[in-house]
Amino acid sequence: MKKIISLMLITLLFLTACFKIPAFAATKKTTKESVEIISDVNNGTVYISGEFLDGDILKISVLSKEFSVPTLGIAFHLEYEGEKISFLKYEPGDFLELGGDPFYLVKNDNEKFEILFGETLRKNDTFPLDGGQIVDFYFQINNGEIFDFKFHNGVVSTLDTVRQDVDRVIFENIVIDKNDQNFVLSEGNFDNPTNQSFLYKYLNNSFVSTFVLLILATFSSVILIKLIKKYVKNKPSFSHLPIK
Repeated sequence: MKKIISLMLITLLFLTACFKIPAFAATKKTTKESVEIISDVNNGTVYISGEFLDGDILKISVLSKEFSVPTLGIAFHLEYEGEKISFLKYEPGDFLELGGDPFYLVKNDNEKFEILFGETLRKNDTFPLDGGQIVDFYFQINNGEIFDFKFHNGVVSTLDTVRQDVDRVIFENIVIDKNDQNFVLSEGNFDNPTNQSFLYKYLNNSFVSTFVLLILATFSSVILIKLIKKYVKNKPSFSHLPIK
């Protein structure tokens, strides 16, 4: 009987989750004019804006906003789809330039199809707050109309001798559609937005999550019915004997 009660509770939980998870797993969508991400629980946001230029050139601008601590440096890996676009060049932004004459380290990895970017000020420079334009990247479009960009190992640093990396900074990934100019932004995560588990990646889709949970609920219900039938079949019967 304890097994039956436990399975009944599990089935109830699965059925409840089927209706709650899809609403939680909604994907953010925004247009080019409102590409900035609004967040009130982080120490800053690094995000991307795109622009299609003449000659099949795609310009990607990496920007920042709402940095709450003085910024010494910024570094990240930017993954792109190398079978669709080819990296051409980069142009420095103006955010850290406000504090002095920063050092740049920019390398394009043709094998992994990602750009390694690093920029840092000197300790005697002025460290800017809030945000601005970090860097522009230019790509040649070879084929395709939808382009995916993902951040890896995003770091924002300040001149803190105890701990340099600033916590709770969001790096937002982006997918750019050439046809309608709509930017579909992935859910932002602190520090490393691409470090997602298998379950989070696939259950964060409302259709998939509902399908998986319905299968689990059905499976639990089948087992529950079999156990009930087995319990009823094997239930001891008591005959009433006449009292002597």
